Amino acid sequence: MQAKNKTNASAPEALATLVDERWGDTFAYDASTSRTYTYGEFFSAAQNAAEKMEELGVEQDETVCMVVNNSIDTLILYMGNLLRGARIALIDPLKGVQDIQIILDQIAYKTVIADEPSAAYGRSFVPSSIIRDAMTTKRTSKEIKDVCSRIDADKVFLITFTSGSTGTPKGVMHSLNNV
Repeated sequence: MQAKNKTNASAPEALATLVDERWGDTFAYDASTSRTYTYGEFFSAAQNAAEKMEELGVEQDETVCMVVNNSIDTLILYMGNLLRGARIALIDPLKGVQDIQIILDQIAYKTVIADEPSAAYGRSFVPSSIIRDAMTTKRTSKEIKDVCSRIDADKVFLITFTSGSTGTPKGVMHSLNNV
């Protein structure tokens, strides 16, 4: 069942409408670089990130662990994986090696995207800097609207971790509809 927002549109419909109506408007400001991003630039970069994930062999319905700091790059990777149809497990890089390893041990994953390498990952990782070239290819609003309309908003796409009352982090699963 598709959840509706206050405009009574499904989440994919609301995203497609947002892309259509706000394409040239400012979406975000990156304080670290003093750069603004329009909706068009952001969604173009997200689609480019989705294609980069495909090139890296990330399958739809696969879980990608992201051990990254908050940044515009993180947001682009987040949306790119949503557009790709992959699940994202967000892990705070400040948790430390032991806690990160505990979380990773709970997840069936093939890919870790991280700002920096760590022994905690236990296997190779993909640097978050892969997103740097995502701004090069501009997309059309129609192309992005088409991709947004194919999102399965009931499917789990995000796993966040609680601190856990027992001290052990626990994964909480989210779909686009319940975010």
